Amino acid sequence: MSNRTTARVLILATWFGLVTGLLEGTGLLVAQKLRWLDWETLQRGVALEIVWIAPLVDLVLFVGVGVLLVLAARVFTRLEITRISVFVFAFMAFADLVALTGRIQLYSVVIFAAGLATACVRWFYKHEDAAWRFQRQRLARVVAVAVLALIAIEGGGWLFERIAIVRSPAAAPGKPNILLIVIDTLRADHLSSYGYGRPTTPNIDRLANQGVLFERAFSASSWTAPSHATILTGRLPSEHQVEWNKNLDDRYPVIPELLRRQGYRTAAFTGNSDWFSRRVGFGRGFIHFEDYFYSVPDMVVRTVYGRTLSKLWIFRRLGLSTGMLVEKERRRAALINRSALRWIQRDSKTPFFAFLNYYDVHAPYARRDPHRESSIDDYDGEIAHVDESVGQLLTELETLRLAQPLLVIVTSDHGESFGDHGFYLHANSLFLNEVHVPLIFWWRNSIPAGVRIKAPVTNAALPATVMDLVGNGDGSVFPGSSLARTWSGDRTVDDPGDLVAEIAQQPFVSDKVPVYHGWMKSMLTAEWHYMEHEKFGSQLYAWRSDPGELNDLAKRPDLQVVVNRFRSQLRHDSRDEASNAISRR
Repeated sequence: MSNRTTARVLILATWFGLVTGLLEGTGLLVAQKLRWLDWETLQRGVALEIVWIAPLVDLVLFVGVGVLLVLAARVFTRLEITRISVFVFAFMAFADLVALTGRIQLYSVVIFAAGLATACVRWFYKHEDAAWRFQRQRLARVVAVAVLALIAIEGGGWLFERIAIVRSPAAAPGKPNILLIVIDTLRADHLSSYGYGRPTTPNIDRLANQGVLFERAFSASSWTAPSHATILTGRLPSEHQVEWNKNLDDRYPVIPELLRRQGYRTAAFTGNSDWFSRRVGFGRGFIHFEDYFYSVPDMVVRTVYGRTLSKLWIFRRLGLSTGMLVEKERRRAALINRSALRWIQRDSKTPFFAFLNYYDVHAPYARRDPHRESSIDDYDGEIAHVDESVGQLLTELETLRLAQPLLVIVTSDHGESFGDHGFYLHANSLFLNEVHVPLIFWWRNSIPAGVRIKAPVTNAALPATVMDLVGNGDGSVFPGSSLARTWSGDRTVDDPGDLVAEIAQQPFVSDKVPVYHGWMKSMLTAEWHYMEHEKFGSQLYAWRSDPGELNDLAKRPDLQVVVNRFRSQLRHDSRDEASNAISRR
């Protein structure tokens, strides 16, 4: 085979690879915005960087196939390698674009792409000279577009951050750096500082001993998206309406927006890129947000061919299925620490707000000790691993000798079930094992040491608390009272008010769990935990004496006054929320 033919094959590969990738990257962004993607593809998510990542991945793939075709032609010299190459690359291009949304079955994609590729070959050889001339003349432009996309997106992101920081007002002296750590899926009763039998969290325990620990903190929902939205807005799920089919919008302010006005630079680093990501609307207010494309495997599986090939049998056998790729390169706490520290060190003079979502404790758990056999053992092993990462991060921050003092907040978005009430994982219900979370505040010399608050509190109070602690006068933007009052003596801690948790109907969970069949709401006071299901009615637990919530008291005649009060209050609140939603339109 001549060098001219080899060059033609590789030119074809480069041309088709780059053009396909540019169309794919743009198409994925548009399809995601319009929610045209199938559920699995939509949940995986992409961001603007896919516009240069898809061309790079496709270029490598197409050129790799081109090299194989060239080698085949040297062995089988009678092959019409140029015609075969046109068909193969056209087929790959059309298959990529047809499969983009994930809604078309693989066999349909193959048949449709083969038909289009056949038509492409016929057209190509009817206009062969013009086709080759067009490709040679436009190849440099296609390469330039791909390179410019890379430079513009990566350089533009860096420039946006610099401009945002320069335009921000100067922070007042004494403002603390703020580190908010959300350990995804961490139930409070598995921390040794909360009385757990295993020493799972020595580093977090040290923070608690030197700061304030809330023994009975509860999330506003039992899964990631609505709970994170509450942590950032201070609003209940029925207000911000973030659920599996609804992203966070701009109706309510978020913590990073308010802090930016006070001269903070803001960043988020997430391990849970499915539900705490820019795709779900959580990028608002953050100057810097790292969710996707943190490794080569993560880049690959977010492209069309990456997700398709990773599902094939041979890839699964090699341990390269989508799940294995993601799990092997899962953005664990150590990687998040590395990214956060790199960002923090860019500017030692401007105070920062860094939001870290650690995902290690979320299922599936890694088997860190071969002698442990149960899922609870593995769960505890992940907790210990994250605790070690928390300790390492704080040690690294100490060595940086930052100009500002450091405020650290450690919490979780929800708990986990291990057979509690017959359920596993979370987003099943609003029982306490799914909503009881740790909450610890540490700020050397500014927050009292060794304080344990027994009164029930909600993570919906975090925005008001952060604003109160930084002392900028914006606390009134967020609802609720600052938790700082509970350790400063300004509030009676035995009267927390009614704490509310909510979860919408979840169509993607097992039909054996309550939320598959309808929404749930709960109210918690110092004495009672009341739950109401859209179809199954009421439950009432004396949660202090019955922490496992095994004895439902809702039908006891002498407690009907209590049940009716809760029911009336929930419905009254629901009417108020509906009225507020209408008035905001």
